[in-house]
Amino acid sequence: MEISAQVAKGGVRKARPPSAKTTFNNPYSIKWSPLAEGSMAFILEVLKNKFQQVGLYKIEPTHRPRKPRASKAPKNQNKQENSEKPEESQETVQIMETEQQQLQEGWTSKQFRKQLAIGINEVTRGLEKDELCLVLVCLSVKPALMTQHLIQLSVSRAVPACQVPRLSQTIAPVLGLKSTIALGFKRNAETFLQTIKAIITRVPRLDVPWIRPSKREETAEGIEPKEPIDASEMQQVESSSSAAVFSLNRKIGR
Repeated sequence: MEISAQVAKGGVRKARPPSAKTTFNNPYSIKWSPLAEGSMAFILEVLKNKFQQVGLYKIEPTHRPRKPRASKAPKNQNKQENSEKPEESQETVQIMETEQQQLQEGWTSKQFRKQLAIGINEVTRGLEKDELCLVLVCLSVKPALMTQHLIQLSVSRAVPACQVPRLSQTIAPVLGLKSTIALGFKRNAETFLQTIKAIITRVPRLDVPWIRPSKREETAEGIEPKEPIDASEMQQVESSSSAAVFSLNRKIGR
C-alpha cells in the first residue's frame, strides 16, 4: 500500500531525450594511394640492401653489469685488510669500465643516423620543418589514424610519401629495432641519395583536394647527384625484387 501511494503522489519519471551535439565532418576522404604491383618488393629490397651495405643498426645489450655491493666488514678487522680494500675496489672499477666499453649502446654510425627520421614523431617534426625528401609508412599501423596526418603534411611540403606493406617487419630487424612504423629521409642524406631516387620513381602521387600540387625536384633540395644510377645495379635490384614477388605469391598461394 505504501509503494502504490508513493507512485500516485510522485508519478512516473519520464525518460530524458538524448542530448544532441553539433559537429563538423570532413566532406573529403583522404587515403594513401596504393602502390603498383611489384613496387612493394622493390622498395623493401632496395632499403634492405642499402642498410646492410652501410651497416647501420642499433646495438642494444641484453644485460647490464651490476655494481658490486659493499660488504659489511667485521669490527675487529686487521689494518692490513683495510689497506688492501682500495686496491680491490680499483680492480672492480676497471673491470666494470671494460665491460661497459664492450657493451656500447647506440647506433653504429651517428652520421648515417642523422640523415634519417625514424618513427612517427621524428617524421612529423621533419615534415613540419621541411627537412625530409621522402616518407615511407608501414601499412600495419593500428589505428590508421596515427599516420593519417602525414598525408596532408607531405602534400603541403611537396614530399613524396607512400604506405608500404610489411615495412616494419622487413626493415626493423635490419636496423636492430622492434618496429619501424614510419621512415623518412632528410634532404642532406648524401649516403642514401641513389636509394631515394630509385624509390621515388615507384611512389604514387597523393591527392588532397584543398592543397595544390607544387613542382619540386625529386632529389633532396640542395643536393645534386654526383654519379648517375648504374644500369647494372638497377637490373640487379629489379631481378631481386621480382624474385621476392614470386616467393611472396607462392607463400600466399596465388
